Amino acid sequence: MKVLLICEKNFGRCFDKILVVDRAKAKISVLRDKMYNQIAWLLAKTLDASGIERIVLMGRKWQINHFEGYLDKGLRNEIAKKQLPLLMH
Repeated sequence: MKVLLICEKNFGRCFDKILVVDRAKAKISVLRDKMYNQIAWLLAKTLDASGIERIVLMGRKWQINHFEGYLDKGLRNEIAKKQLPLLMH
């Protein structure tokens, strides 16, 4: 099993010139982007390995649209339905 270890060193010096207040937000944004890319990649690998041909994305509309942007074009074509959850809090 491969594990992705994310630490300060992975950011390099790209955050040194950002104000301290905004530095944490910028790092979180980078981590969130990496996470969505990793999830989309893992989903593509899982679908390829399992032979699943269609997927259903569930969540709030903005969440579905946001995550869909991380999927490659081939995977976007396999989306059968975009479903809002039955119980919205």
